[in-house]
Amino acid sequence: MVEVESYELRRYLPMPYEAALGPRLLRVQGRAEEAAGWQETCPELLRAVGARLRAGSGALIAVGDGGLGARAVAGRLCSGGEFRLFFPEPVSAALREVLAQTDGLPVSVFVFGPLRDPGTAAFLRLLLDALAARNPRGPACQVAAAAVEGTSLMNVARSQGWEILPVPAAGRFDILTAAGLLPAAAAGAGIESLLQGASDMLSRCREASFENPAWRYAALRYELYRRGRTVEVLSSRDPDMEGVLDWWQALFAGAEGKDGKGLLPVAAKAAAGPWGLGQYLQEGRRMMFETVLQFGGPLETPYGRKKTAGPAFLPESELDFLREKSEEALLTAHSRAGVPCLRITARSQQAARREAQASGNGLVAAGNARTVRAAGQTGAKMLLAGQSGAGTLTAGTISAGQGRAEPPEPPENQAADNARTLGELLCFFQFACGLSAGLLDVDPQDCGALETYHKELSGLLTRLRGPEHRPSAGQL
Repeated sequence: MVEVESYELRRYLPMPYEAALGPRLLRVQGRAEEAAGWQETCPELLRAVGARLRAGSGALIAVGDGGLGARAVAGRLCSGGEFRLFFPEPVSAALREVLAQTDGLPVSVFVFGPLRDPGTAAFLRLLLDALAARNPRGPACQVAAAAVEGTSLMNVARSQGWEILPVPAAGRFDILTAAGLLPAAAAGAGIESLLQGASDMLSRCREASFENPAWRYAALRYELYRRGRTVEVLSSRDPDMEGVLDWWQALFAGAEGKDGKGLLPVAAKAAAGPWGLGQYLQEGRRMMFETVLQFGGPLETPYGRKKTAGPAFLPESELDFLREKSEEALLTAHSRAGVPCLRITARSQQAARREAQASGNGLVAAGNARTVRAAGQTGAKMLLAGQSGAGTLTAGTISAGQGRAEPPEPPENQAADNARTLGELLCFFQFACGLSAGLLDVDPQDCGALETYHKELSGLLTRLRGPEHRPSAGQL
């Protein structure tokens, strides 16, 4: 489940604002639906292709335009294991590094995106040439491509005999297609569970009301933007969410940043801690608002949860409790300093069950909950106050009870829960992005500025090397 919580926003927003924005959100609902082409993604095909790539190699090198989506999914779902994933930037240092780290190791290559960037195409060509030079007597490597019908990448893939995974569209909304999911599938991640979570959230996002978390998030962002808060800081204390933060920043910047409009999205990663942007948020210009992203759900106190088995020097429940209270302290400090604050919680079914059990046994969360859905059901809970859509989160909202701790889930169930929750979060952000762009009256799919860059780079390369180096159909 995905929850959107607001922290004392009544002083920043008009009361009420839902009545004015509801009809507008209803009109732009179709733009958000355009990002749902991933429903055609076939998890069985992804699993089969991923298994073939994994069986024939020890590493996968993913190359394409952007690549932040594939990196975000793999970063959250894939950790450890013998099969290695690489997402090199199209620069010479990255090429040297990936070749050095895969020396003597059979590798596979995955190509995705429209491949409009001449720099990315040149990098791919140099990579394939280098891999071919390693093995002049046999095939250089296995290559798979996620391509849109009629694009140059599809032509190249067919002419070179690469394995093809068709995708409905390429671009910033492709994270839930083969372009974003194949590397994780090749590493053995539970793609079926992820897509199931995304499908469940899509059903929720199609609800044309403020019970829909995407409506709530898009509306809050838009109203804060109208009142001069032109920068959104998305922060997370979880290192495994850094890829998701990078993808979110690129998603919203690319969808909204045009026609002189749009919030500036800023990803505040775990490594920076409260010291990164904390000082500016406290005393800098009043142009920001902060959204805290918490993956896994509100954490219980160490007194209301059975400790997990592990080394005595790793008291996980106490450390989780410390992280939760650190987040609440930041929210409180920033809000009191005049920074509007939101929190997005992506909660697994397991965490929802634990919270429901804790609530039934005396663990009580403070706040005025207008909507609370059943544990384990995909949905949204908004902590609200009155009619304004503003709510209050307070430090120390969890108190200990006498309930019996739920036994830990098997590892395979935890992995499936993790993947399902990630799918819900990614679908939520995509849908909310489409709504948000619609409120600004901009086309979220438009990428005219990038096309200008691509044409300029292509022209520079052609003038440097001569017209005879211009690639034809079926060539990189």
